[in-house]
Amino acid sequence: MPKHDGVYKKGNKYYGAKWYKGKTYTTALFSTATEASEARQVLIRKLTKGVDLNKKNITIQDFTSRYLQNYIHGKRLDPITIKSIENRIKNGIFPLIGNKKLSSLTPEDIQDVQNKLYSKYSEGYAHQIMCQLRRMLKRAVIWEYIERDPSLGLDTIGATRK
Repeated sequence: MPKHDGVYKKGNKYYGAKWYKGKTYTTALFSTATEASEARQVLIRKLTKGVDLNKKNITIQDFTSRYLQNYIHGKRLDPITIKSIENRIKNGIFPLIGNKKLSSLTPEDIQDVQNKLYSKYSEGYAHQIMCQLRRMLKRAVIWEYIERDPSLGLDTIGATRK
């Protein structure tokens, strides 16, 4: 087997590791040393570009505070609109999934949130909360907190017009 710098064996799998700014960062496990070496190179590029690799451990509540501060407040929205968005998040999203890790959200979790919202609130308010949750998840993908939006593909229940 050719020697790859920074690649180590664990059982019959390989992983890449890099010591950077006083902390060790590792890749996932791969079946070949070459794959682990390539993943290590990607890891090194991310580290040197300043990508926050601790994004995977962030909770919905922590991400929401960043979302509100960096995105909503930066859009120059009316203060009443900002307060309305904050209330939707505080009343509808935090009680249900606020302490859950963003990276561990599944489509089933989002479906469960939607079902609970529609049983607890009026149809229109529940729809607004779900739209806000979807916007936040879309921003989380753009900001590279998650790789895929777990709300994609779910049936949406729109508010009925009278």
